Amino acid sequence: MSNSRESGPVNQVFRDSGLERALDEFEVAKFFKVSVETVRKWRKRGTGPRFRRIGRSVRYALRDLRTYWNHLPTGGIVLSTGSKGQA
Repeated sequence: MSNSRESGPVNQVFRDSGLERALDEFEVAKFFKVSVETVRKWRKRGTGPRFRRIGRSVRYALRDLRTYWNHLPTGGIVLSTGSKGQA
């Protein structure tokens, strides 16, 4: 059975308009596997993903979460793809 958030007339409007569903701070916390308090701190400090206010509500576009994720620093090593003997 499908999730009620993924079906129904409101979500049909989103699909028809080309808009994507907006996520709340709880969904963002699950997305990044952090606490809701961490998401709130990011928002307060201006260090987290872009968000939009709709009245008192705060919403995040999935596209903005992906952009934020892709711009975070990475760790580990980068393996060279050059030919043998080159460092």
